[in-house]
Amino acid sequence: MHLATYVELLHKGERMLASSLDVVADGYSDESDVFHTAHTLSQINRTHIDELEPFRGRFGEAESMEGLGFPPITEVRRGAIGLIHDLQELLLLGTFVDSTWTLVLQGAQACRDEKLIELCGSAQSEIGRELSWFNSRMKQAAPQALLVAR
Repeated sequence: MHLATYVELLHKGERMLASSLDVVADGYSDESDVFHTAHTLSQINRTHIDELEPFRGRFGEAESMEGLGFPPITEVRRGAIGLIHDLQELLLLGTFVDSTWTLVLQGAQACRDEKLIELCGSAQSEIGRELSWFNSRMKQAAPQALLVAR
């Protein structure tokens, strides 16, 4: 059953998003909203990781999947333009996690796993708020980053 593979992929994606959020938070500590919000969002992703744990192995053996196609953020760029670039990368990673929750939800519905369906619904709602913040914060930073800052 490939649902096991996607549960593992989701677990990996959530871990990458959480660690990338922590890197961005710490790298832009002079931007207090970025620092505090990114750490808060990272904790939400860590909760998802914990909540996924009972489902790992539940649907059989997961196939090995090579990476996610892009690396986690391990260091931040500098300045306003670096911030919007890093937020774009968080958006990319968050979109991957969101779409993977959607796929896992489809599998959970097909096998009528009510607990996994419930988890998918709540996690997707939280990931949606993360994506919204990434977009909003990019829009806020873009005018100065693209036209003024050097």
